[in-house]
Amino acid sequence: MARPPDNRSSDTDADYLRVTKSSSPILKRSRAFNSLAIQLSIDPLIKSIWYLDSLPAMGCDVAVEMLVAEHNDGQCYAYDLVHERPTRDLDGEGLVLLALEANNIRLVEVDQNWINAEPRARNSLMIWKNRGHPVDDSTRAAIVRTLRKQGPVPIRKLAEIIDVSYPLKSVCALVWAGIVAVDLSKQLDFDSEVAVDKSIDRRPATSTPPPR
Repeated sequence: MARPPDNRSSDTDADYLRVTKSSSPILKRSRAFNSLAIQLSIDPLIKSIWYLDSLPAMGCDVAVEMLVAEHNDGQCYAYDLVHERPTRDLDGEGLVLLALEANNIRLVEVDQNWINAEPRARNSLMIWKNRGHPVDDSTRAAIVRTLRKQGPVPIRKLAEIIDVSYPLKSVCALVWAGIVAVDLSKQLDFDSEVAVDKSIDRRPATSTPPPR
């Protein structure tokens, strides 16, 4: 399966989304695209994401221009923003489908309503806003150790077990880093359960189920 090279651009960091589940920075585009990238990157069912520019098919390079997410079961999905997709004729659309199928990537169509669905959108925004909240190494290790030992724990109880300042902000920062996971389909607050992100054990040293 073709993946973009792990390279860097001369553009500023402000032009990119840097997420743990992507091996290279993702260039920001529209508001909907950026929101989708953020939501995919913090989903506990997703192991990795990347931007797929093109794939070979029928002897040529076919423009795909979609975010692709590999789920924990190994299946990959290309997320097509239907209101922003490039204009293609029937032959062009067919080539895209052939290229994705040949690489075992399933197509998922999403729209503004799906991206803006609550409480997932609000939860994702909260996590994004607190992504830079500082969590020292000892606190992070203590949180992971506690969650591995006790399983999912409400944030309120986690704060009682571990001496952590601003526990909700700390959890948000660790979710963004791909260390812990929360259920994005439920309102994120002190009663939310937090668990170790399952993808952390399979991540190199250096997840959202498809819409129905």
